[in-house]
Amino acid sequence: MRKISTLFIIITMVLLAACNPQEERPTYTKQATLTPSQVEALSKGEIYPDVSAELEVIYDSLSSLEKDSTHIVRVKIEGHEVVDPNRYPETYSKATTLESIKGEMTRGQGITTVEAGGYGKHTLGEIPVMSTSDEYVLFLIEYKGYYYVTGAFQGRFILKDGYAVQQGSESAHLKDYVPQPQERLIEKIRSMK
Repeated sequence: MRKISTLFIIITMVLLAACNPQEERPTYTKQATLTPSQVEALSKGEIYPDVSAELEVIYDSLSSLEKDSTHIVRVKIEGHEVVDPNRYPETYSKATTLESIKGEMTRGQGITTVEAGGYGKHTLGEIPVMSTSDEYVLFLIEYKGYYYVTGAFQGRFILKDGYAVQQGSESAHLKDYVPQPQERLIEKIRSMK
């Protein structure tokens, strides 16, 4: 009888362990190994002219950007197209979710992001359209099945050389953010929940 109960307990433990899905650890393509001066140069390369139009909200902190976002994801861009409804161009980018940081997206899920602008391969603020050769961390607001970058371009971080660098105009950069290893940014966002 004792052997049967021990066997029953072992089988139960094995089955419970198998049913408990472990969160898959993300893999990052590049490790952060730049010097401080290289990081500064990387950051300066992602600052664009101030926007001629006025932004509805200018975020001053990562926590306020996180609070207003329904989803935060690391994505790979698959392609994009410019749509011109009512003479106001918008860039629709097809992306694949690599990691969900906030919200209920799953790895491998396809989404469409929307950004204002798109003529001449630039979105609002003369920021380049997201490239298919880069990964991004995007702060998003979901609306009618589309995902809009929070704060126009303020919720857009390109991943370069293992660092997360905010793309945008100098006046609309987060005051409390400096480029940092992408893992650190993701950990910081997760700790805000």
